[in-house]
Amino acid sequence: MATQLFRPHPVAQTAAHARIAVIDIGSNSIRIVVYGGGERTPNLLFNEKVMAGLGRDTGPDGALAEEAMERAITTLRRYRALIEEMDAGEVIAVATAAVRDAGNCAAFLDRIAAIGLPVRLLSGSDEARLAGFGVISAIPGADGLVGDLGG
Repeated sequence: MATQLFRPHPVAQTAAHARIAVIDIGSNSIRIVVYGGGERTPNLLFNEKVMAGLGRDTGPDGALAEEAMERAITTLRRYRALIEEMDAGEVIAVATAAVRDAGNCAAFLDRIAAIGLPVRLLSGSDEARLAGFGVISAIPGADGLVGDLGG
């Protein structure tokens, strides 16, 4: 019998306290963060990063290497299982520059969709805007310049 790591006691989740999983598929790493609690006061429940290296060893047309895609798919299958185990009601998965610029972008996104994770491919401007929102939410009153090194 499988043990349930994240649901030892069933708890009814209201819409205001549902768990949300966020997956960021980047050039170097793939990260999942699961939040619970209220919208204005989310609690970090789980945070994991795997170095998949999608941006390394790309082909002449920017195609993602098969080995890197396999690492990514293996990681995303694991994340899918974690999402189910943690009973996340909402999943937000995004892919950034390495996937967006890849010659085999569509085929890779199809492979991800086949495991049940629809992914939003961010434009460069959306990626920058969301990174900026992340800084502003983490550092209220921030004043200055932000650079995204990728990964």
